Amino acid sequence: MKKLYATSLMMALAGSALAAQRSVLVEEFSTWTCPYCPNAIKAVDSLKKLMGDTVTVMSYISGRCGGAQVRFTYYAVTAVPTVWIDGVIADTGSYSDVGQTLNWYRAGVNSRKGIPSPLRIENINARVVNDSVLVDCDVVLEQNISSSNSPRLFGVITERHIPANQDGTRADFFTRTMFSPTSGTNLTVFNAGEQQHFHLGYKMTASDTWNRDSLDLAIWVQYYNTKEVLQSKQVHFTNLGIAEGTKFVPGFELFTKGDRLFFSLPDATALTLSLYDVSGRQVAVLASGDFSTGTYEVTVPELRSGVYTAVMVSNRGTKTLNIVK
Repeated sequence: MKKLYATSLMMALAGSALAAQRSVLVEEFSTWTCPYCPNAIKAVDSLKKLMGDTVTVMSYISGRCGGAQVRFTYYAVTAVPTVWIDGVIADTGSYSDVGQTLNWYRAGVNSRKGIPSPLRIENINARVVNDSVLVDCDVVLEQNISSSNSPRLFGVITERHIPANQDGTRADFFTRTMFSPTSGTNLTVFNAGEQQHFHLGYKMTASDTWNRDSLDLAIWVQYYNTKEVLQSKQVHFTNLGIAEGTKFVPGFELFTKGDRLFFSLPDATALTLSLYDVSGRQVAVLASGDFSTGTYEVTVPELRSGVYTAVMVSNRGTKTLNIVK
């Protein structure tokens, strides 16, 4: 863990040309009563405003971040504030000035942002449907990655402008909870040119009194064994189910008519159409194989009440459709 020795430092115990551009993951760890944490929280929020999509940020407040509390254990955080950058740089402490703290964290980000990533996170569809928070995305490999380092996909839900310290400091990326499994979902593809689809879900309870219009998604791929983050991305949740990055292909559609489910193809292609529940569990494979041009109706199994997601994946792209029963 990196140490800094300066009179103003304060802490409290508690690729290649073909590779993708990297968004650097910045995870800030605090406690509610820590007197030195507000400047770290403000610096991380300022980092996002300053660097935009170059960074993916969040603040974990011990005891207040739901299932994401496991991140304290994962990094063995024993002093706050601590900021982990891409899982490889740990800055512990803060300066008495927010600007100095920001510049310290930014130096760590700058050392990582120029390193190409071996993968992209694409076709993100992050939405809230009734009481279900749903995410679909594709991980596309530009280069080979190590299977022995156990690459995994992680996702957290953050909320904006939430009290994060007893002094009244608010965080714009306050971590609410983590998608299950909190230990991450394993990648099963490791070679350049391969891709894998992921479906994540979280069912809100009565105690989750969140403002649904202020929720953001942070999602990343990390080597679980070495802790190095390979890629990350941050997007805003929508109640409309707009898919970021999904390519529009005329005739490549997934739609319903009444209680019936259909898909259409503009030309012959191989595809897989699967159905997932809110927990991310695959309920059924509705269609799989090679299909010629045309429109097809698929049989949906009997479902209990709830929100489900139909996901169609082919070389034409990815389509998702919410189904509410």
